[in-house]
Amino acid sequence: MFWKIHTNKYESTVSTFEDLKVFKKAYRVSLHMHSISLGFSQIEKHVLGDQIRRASRSICANLVEGFAKQKPSIAEFKRYILMSIGSSDEMDV
Repeated sequence: MFWKIHTNKYESTVSTFEDLKVFKKAYRVSLHMHSISLGFSQIEKHVLGDQIRRASRSICANLVEGFAKQKPSIAEFKRYILMSIGSSDEMDV
C-alpha cells in the first residue's frame, strides 16, 4: 500500500518504512542513545544501558513491523505505532 501524504501544495508517496520521517528520527536517536549508553559506568552500562539500547531499538522495530502490517489492517499499524510510543516513553524513565 502506498500512503499519499498531502501537505499544502506538495504531495509525496511513502512506499517503505524508510520514507517515514518518524522512522528516520527514531533511528538517529537509537544510534545516539546506543553511543551514549556505552559511556556509562560498568554497572549502569550493563543494566540501565542495556535497557536504554533495547527500548530505543524497539521504537524503530515497532515502526517497521507496523508498516509491514498496514496492508491487511490499518488498525494493526496504529497498534504498532502505540507500541513505539510506549518504548519511547520507557526511555523517559
